[in-house]
Amino acid sequence: DNGTSRSTTPMVVLFFADYCLRCRRSNVSYKKIAFKMKHTRFTRLESSMMSPRQCKSLGVSRFPFLQVYQRGECVASFAPGGNFESSLKEVLRDIHHFSKNTDQGNWQLFSRAHNMEMRQNKKARNRLRVECLDPSPEDETGLRTLTLETQLLDVIRQSSSTNSHSKYGGDDEDSTETTGETSTCTVVLFHSQFQKASMRAQYQYAQIAKKMLAGGKNEFLFTRIETSNLDSLSLHELQVSDTETPHLQIYREGQCVASFSIPQTYVFNRMVYAALSQAQKRSQEQWNDFRRDFAQEIQDVDQALRSIEQRQLRP
Repeated sequence: DNGTSRSTTPMVVLFFADYCLRCRRSNVSYKKIAFKMKHTRFTRLESSMMSPRQCKSLGVSRFPFLQVYQRGECVASFAPGGNFESSLKEVLRDIHHFSKNTDQGNWQLFSRAHNMEMRQNKKARNRLRVECLDPSPEDETGLRTLTLETQLLDVIRQSSSTNSHSKYGGDDEDSTETTGETSTCTVVLFHSQFQKASMRAQYQYAQIAKKMLAGGKNEFLFTRIETSNLDSLSLHELQVSDTETPHLQIYREGQCVASFSIPQTYVFNRMVYAALSQAQKRSQEQWNDFRRDFAQEIQDVDQALRSIEQRQLRP
């Protein structure tokens, strides 16, 4: 919906999460209704495609969640009851009845009665439309939610400082020239909606990002990506297992300088802060020593990134 449509044909949007068992059952009912109702449009949106802030701005408070749009406005927004199919059918019956027996005057009365809710929803959609032009919008904590492999490659490139001449590092220690200037580190959290530890870690990670960026320093770029948005081969090459998430990687000057899983939630904050502190405190000489000591590990990830980029370039 581009926000300007005046069509009276209802558009139903199902917001669902891959990790949610009820969502999976609801998807079956949703498809059945979609095939039967020819005068209504149906679409679905998986939760990992939006950040928590974006979901909240649209009024999506849980999953599964349904919204119905008509005449460019959100006319229904609700979490379905115990019987998903019955809840949706009842709402659609009311909307179709309202459409058939409503003239322009009654529509205006309805719009005035629900003006605040409609305005809030439209404002949220307009903001989403703008953010879609930015491949990795930030939320209020400064944390970027990535949904594509190309976005992951882009933010890793951003970790390459202006004084570095390598794209993803090099095959030998002399392939990257540095001048000692401070480089921005890109922090990537790989999380899986199927892992409870990942779900809890996301909140902790957002709070860490908020605290670290509160001082106005730009030493770190905090990002996250759901593992289902990445090809299984890419995960394997990056040495990230979707069954051992959350997994954290830190990139500096286009090179992976830290990569580890944190399956125990109670040590998540401690391990992340320790890794970030080390990245902050190392001098340029220490970084050079680090690259020599871990040359093979760095080279392996460099090669993985090049392989991912080459697959992205294929037609």
